[in-house]
Amino acid sequence: MNFSCDRTMLYETFSIVSKSIPAKNALPILSCFLINAAEDGNITVSGFDMDLGITTTVTGEVTEPGTVAVDAKMLLDIIRSMGPDFVNFEENDNKTITVKGGKTEYVLPVMDHETYPERPAAIGCEYINVNQKMLHSVIRQTVFAVSQSDVKGVYTGAFFNIHDGIMEVVGTDSFRFALRKEKYECDRQLSFLCQGRVLNELIKIMRNEDGEVKIGITGRHIVFEFDNTVMISRLVDGAYMNYSTIIPKAFKYSVKIKTEEMKKAVERASVLINEKMKAPVRISLETNRIFITCKTPDGHSFDDEIITETSGGPIEIGVNNRNLLTVLAACECEEVMMNLNAPLSSVCFTPVEGDAFMFLLAPMRLNTK
Repeated sequence: MNFSCDRTMLYETFSIVSKSIPAKNALPILSCFLINAAEDGNITVSGFDMDLGITTTVTGEVTEPGTVAVDAKMLLDIIRSMGPDFVNFEENDNKTITVKGGKTEYVLPVMDHETYPERPAAIGCEYINVNQKMLHSVIRQTVFAVSQSDVKGVYTGAFFNIHDGIMEVVGTDSFRFALRKEKYECDRQLSFLCQGRVLNELIKIMRNEDGEVKIGITGRHIVFEFDNTVMISRLVDGAYMNYSTIIPKAFKYSVKIKTEEMKKAVERASVLINEKMKAPVRISLETNRIFITCKTPDGHSFDDEIITETSGGPIEIGVNNRNLLTVLAACECEEVMMNLNAPLSSVCFTPVEGDAFMFLLAPMRLNTK
């Protein structure tokens, strides 16, 4: 194998595929990039951690086609350190490869690429086409709520529900619930559970701009195709909850808040809270005022006040500061409605107008002493 490629483009390609290289694995071959240089000038780089596979193609000048498996971390660091010129790869007879850029030269061992595990194939699946910017948005505003704990089963995935001209995406970890809606015309009903970890990697790789993403379901796997990249991963097994049953139908108390103002107040309260000194953030609604307070068991206290318009009588509720901050960050708008029903009912955040999103936040029981 012998090929040359622009260093910047190659580094971007390696960076994308590195998301599928496992930090630890039982198979040393999985720590490698699988690089295939074809006669037509397409250089395909693949990674696979037995769960998520990423393949990206970049164009170069191929003198001699071939395939090699090279340590991914080492190669990524090497390409990062090189100058902005073209980089040449040349396979040697002694199971090594020479990587050369300008006067800089590395010789690296290669592994037997034929031992690389077979990856799931995107064969026979029906694709739907989704606007890239829209998909980025609906994932970004829901994946934060997906559970990070494997014991949560189906909650480790975000649930996509496409029906009646709407795409709904839902994520929850039992403490936070996120629902995002977007108009989307599709000629069929479709629902699936995609791993939160995969979606987090997807929005890191996928550009937040107009374009097209092809999504396909094949057996127990999902495929995302965009630009020159293909991602394929295992779907989450299991049936998702009937989330319509937990969505409140009406509220007794509502207040319009400036998202950034509320976020800064909660951040100030969070100064007192840590793993050793846990305490809820108290939110009290009075007439045209919100009081944000926090008292820790060791005697520290915090008080702040926001002037705004409120609807409904006085109410006080306690919430986890970190969960509240993630919800406020996910709102992504200047103003938002905060709605409540009772001290031990979920706090609900919705847009001032429309129903593009709904975030529910589980309350914490307050000590009344």
